[in-house]
Amino acid sequence: MLNRRALLKGACASLFMSAAPKVARAQAAPLPPVLVTVEADGAWDPTYFCDPLADARFTPWQASHLLQAGAVRYAPYRIDTGAPQPYRSLDGQDFFQKHASRLVVVNGVDHETVSHLVGPRVAFTGLTRPGFPSIGALLAGATAPDAPLAFLSAGGFTATEGLVSVTRGDNLTAVRSLLRTNATDPTMPGSTSRYQDAAVHDLVRLKVRERDTRAALQLVMPREQAFRERLSRARTLDVAQRMETLATAFDAAASGTPGSALVQAVRGALVALGSGDCVAAHLFSGDFDSHSDIDSLNGISGHRPSLQTLCNGLDALLDGIAASPSLMARGALVLVSSDFGRTAYNAARGKDHWPYTSCMLFALGRAATFVGGGRVVGQTSPLGEDGAPLNGLRGKRVKVESGRVVVADDADSAGFRLRAAHVQLALRDVLIRMGAAPAVFNRFPLALVPAAPLPLFAPP
Repeated sequence: MLNRRALLKGACASLFMSAAPKVARAQAAPLPPVLVTVEADGAWDPTYFCDPLADARFTPWQASHLLQAGAVRYAPYRIDTGAPQPYRSLDGQDFFQKHASRLVVVNGVDHETVSHLVGPRVAFTGLTRPGFPSIGALLAGATAPDAPLAFLSAGGFTATEGLVSVTRGDNLTAVRSLLRTNATDPTMPGSTSRYQDAAVHDLVRLKVRERDTRAALQLVMPREQAFRERLSRARTLDVAQRMETLATAFDAAASGTPGSALVQAVRGALVALGSGDCVAAHLFSGDFDSHSDIDSLNGISGHRPSLQTLCNGLDALLDGIAASPSLMARGALVLVSSDFGRTAYNAARGKDHWPYTSCMLFALGRAATFVGGGRVVGQTSPLGEDGAPLNGLRGKRVKVESGRVVVADDADSAGFRLRAAHVQLALRDVLIRMGAAPAVFNRFPLALVPAAPLPLFAPP
């Protein structure tokens, strides 16, 4: 006769066995892409970058200064050198000319806020209210919630709502400290200086694994059982060996010319993503809150030097992904966004907060077939529907026509304003079509009109 302990163990075993075929099917399916989100902290001004405007109330440009790569129009970096000078990649090329074929720009997105506390949340969840994970956490939670470095963050907005743990990756020394727990100096892999002798350290790890095995045999609640299993998987010898391999790769990332904080974080993210243990990363670039002297090129108060720093980091990221056969085969998406946009010039020749802004999505490798590139969606205007000048850009209404998102006439009743939630829902759709399991995404629905994902990122 079965006793209570045997009955409960049998029930737990049957639950795990019933889940096994689902896991096997998921492993056989194509891996979803990796996702890197990049936060331009402080609210960038798209008129200085990917939504250029020749208007003396907003910019120092004239129409002849504006540049173009295919369908992508962009602002110059500087105009005091004769011919307009573009933002440069690390190898000296025009950044937009180099990467525009991979790029979809979405202009005129309403973030519905001018708060620095709320704006990043809107950019990476689509909503002003809390309680939703960022798009990176959603993908990591849907794809590999137990992976050692599933979601890597270099700062900024990284709400996970319990779906996945976050590993801070803005400091390569700190990351190596996590990977080499027994080293007194994790930056010196060849050093023999250890907190414990190697033999003692290995014995401690062995005893911990034996304790995990004994604990797994105890009768516990299903939630605790699941936690113990996750903990045990994280302590296996295989994981320990992978962490040392990762630490060696981070050693290489930390060597050479330091570069900006963003470039250093990019190097770490590329190592983590390339290892297969990381699904999503969130990077962070600051100094965009320019309320005065926004046109300065001194690198302190001006806006454009901060945008050039962002370009350097993006160039390193995009080139690094393109150089990785495994990442290109899997596919990679890079979403760049900011808190909100900025106004026309104020009295201090700076700019204040404005709700309409832009975002950019780069698609590489396998992801390019799902997204395409070299195009712009949405449009802005410095004039209201009545023709009166505004203190910031207005996002023109859009509609879906013949399977494309197009700009609607102001009087067109089919038109609607483009919100950040539309961008997020369209990106979710791409991730799911590329193999991400929809269940986790469905737990956090985005209530929108229209309810179906807009074809913002559908290839032409």
